[in-house]
Amino acid sequence: NAKKTELSSGINAEYGGGFSHECKPCPHGMGVAAGKGYVIQSCKWLPCKAGDYLDLKLGCLKCEENTYSKGGFEKECKACPHGKGVKAGMGYDENSCKWLPCK
Repeated sequence: NAKKTELSSGINAEYGGGFSHECKPCPHGMGVAAGKGYVIQSCKWLPCKAGDYLDLKLGCLKCEENTYSKGGFEKECKACPHGKGVKAGMGYDENSCKWLPCK
């Protein structure tokens, strides 16, 4: 019987079973629903944390400076309003953007 590594969200980090007697790890940042992973194509991207966006080839990436993302499966970061900014990866929503100092 294949051993499963279950994450807190009920998503397994491994796939296998069926004719295979051993589970194999999904690629980093990916997982599969418990009991649903039979081949590597079963592995899907896990939701990104706030401040990150999902690149479908590379996985979760940090938002650039002066942009924000609520995370999840958002595929791009949104720009802070004019005159406001936030450090890279620290923008979780528009409220994260703070007034920039005058030049």
